[in-house]
Amino acid sequence: MGHLGTATLNRSKLQGWIEKYDLTTFIETGLQKGKSLAFMMSLDDLEKYISIEINYRYIENAKALGLEQRENEEDPRSPCTRKALDDSVLLLHGSSVDMLPAAIEAAEGNVLWWLDAHLPHPNGQWAGRDEPISEDEVLERSVAFPLERELDIMLACRDISNDVILCDDMRVYDHNTYKSQYRNKGYGDLGSSDFIRRALEPTHVISKTTIDSGYMIALPREKR
Repeated sequence: MGHLGTATLNRSKLQGWIEKYDLTTFIETGLQKGKSLAFMMSLDDLEKYISIEINYRYIENAKALGLEQRENEEDPRSPCTRKALDDSVLLLHGSSVDMLPAAIEAAEGNVLWWLDAHLPHPNGQWAGRDEPISEDEVLERSVAFPLERELDIMLACRDISNDVILCDDMRVYDHNTYKSQYRNKGYGDLGSSDFIRRALEPTHVISKTTIDSGYMIALPREKR
């Protein structure tokens, strides 16, 4: 997963959406080293930050060491420092499809979502439990690529019509080169990203960019 604060999803753009759509909660699927979370905590007006992480080691590191952040967010070669957690941050350990209901229950007001298109590592290291995940289970599309299930849960559990929804790694679904790479590793047909349009088009205007690993941006439709 990439992180927020890049040229495409930069400080000015994200702050503008926060203000325009009155966003007060940030929810992400995938904490990893915490760069996106640390960046979002540096913006104005958000009041609550919720991160779902399947690898408990990342959560332990965040609590013990803080979140990783670059001294110069515009320079990827800039050295990293650490940002301490505070009471506005809620870390949830487990798979996104298991933890999303709890995250939604804890959310306050309109949400800025940052969703990953796939799990980070195709091995037992990202397991949300002590025993490794089996090879067959790893190769299941619904397990390794949970975005469609995440959107189903979001729609079932809350009114998302006023939320801003961002997704990383759209190349997984939209670029034949990457599809071939996954097929060569044993995955079945990944399908397309049409499920995003079906889920969000009634309430959001959807755009995509192929920059970096590919981003999807869904902004609320103007109310009539």
